[in-house]
Amino acid sequence: MDTVTNSFITEAIIDLDLTASTWACTSWYSYSLEVNGSVVAEDLCEIASTDLTAYGVDINNLTSVKIFTVNEDAGPDNTTIDVTLDLTYIITTCPPPSGVSISNINPTTANVSWSSNGSETLWNIEVVNLTAGDTATGVATYSGVTVNPYGITSLLPENEYAVYLQSDCGVFNTEPLSGWSNVSNFTTPPTCLPLGAISIDSVTDTQVELSWAQAGSEFVWDIELINTSIVPADTFSFIPNNAGLTTNAPTLTSLVPESDYEFIVRANCGIIDGPSVWTSVYSFTTLPTCQAPIDLVLGAYSNNEITFSWT
Repeated sequence: MDTVTNSFITEAIIDLDLTASTWACTSWYSYSLEVNGSVVAEDLCEIASTDLTAYGVDINNLTSVKIFTVNEDAGPDNTTIDVTLDLTYIITTCPPPSGVSISNINPTTANVSWSSNGSETLWNIEVVNLTAGDTATGVATYSGVTVNPYGITSLLPENEYAVYLQSDCGVFNTEPLSGWSNVSNFTTPPTCLPLGAISIDSVTDTQVELSWAQAGSEFVWDIELINTSIVPADTFSFIPNNAGLTTNAPTLTSLVPESDYEFIVRANCGIIDGPSVWTSVYSFTTLPTCQAPIDLVLGAYSNNEITFSWT
């Protein structure tokens, strides 16, 4: 293997082609892609000119790339594959960072980390709001960054972002600034987190007891409850008729016996953060006021007497 000094890989394009018919893939066999000892893709029949960065691979820290066959049935499969890996690189004394990753993603903040490919101690970061339709400009959002990882702030909830890194190698380097790194994308969660599953704990003729887990730091919740047994049936307006509940185990009362109900719930995170999205629809049926006996059991009987029991 040749070694190229001051090189930086910009693309690592892999192609996987079957020379035989692909109709038996994946019924009889398939392929897996392993990079640096870890499987990054499975159940493959082909890879059409794909950059390894699409699999979350740091292409400037490659130690091995392997394609291996997975036998999906009991019989032998005689197949031949053609695999190529084309590396494109630049010669530079100021290589950009690689392995850019995002962690600790919150509604308005996130941490970005990276691997340095030189001796630089300063970096620039550009953060692009893709949801807003922005594109990369090559102008740093954060300049002269000295710590890795670095916390980026002032993000918007439920927005997709792209992050690029640039090395600052100093004015005495023949190339003071590197090119920009490969992109790393992430999406911020909503500020007011949606609720999980809702539990219907108890149903009587005129009330229902519900409960759910707190999704975040909220302490107020809203419910919209509709009666689908009336004519015409109620429909959701997505306006709560049980608003501002301060317990996540409420009892809803004044229900109509023997009626079908549906409801949705949301967290209410206050004036600034607003409400969460509504849950999916849940349903229950109230019991009759005078319930019919159940579990009728025939006991003893004779010519002139029969004994029954029930609940």
